[in-house]
Amino acid sequence: MKRREFIINSAILAGGAALLGGCNKKELIKSENQITRRKYKDITVPLLALGCMRLPMRGNNIDMEELDKMVEYCMQKGANYFDTAYMYVNSQSEIAMGKVLKKI
Repeated sequence: MKRREFIINSAILAGGAALLGGCNKKELIKSENQITRRKYKDITVPLLALGCMRLPMRGNNIDMEELDKMVEYCMQKGANYFDTAYMYVNSQSEIAMGKVLKKI
């Protein structure tokens, strides 16, 4: 096995083990029409987040109206984690999410 294959396989195995190890049905909290959450110590963390690597586009720009609707819908359902990074959507994802969340 090559070094790269070993690293990739190890990461997949470790991630899967972490996910399965942390999934205890007693810790899961689910209310009707809401996102399932996991209780961790004194906080509850959503098991579902909005990934912002691909955002709705209008031409070469992010469609801010559609993004507003997406974020509002997710928050109504209980999501409060938005996964974004500097390099997403030509370095515009964090800026767009900041503008949407600033309104809220």
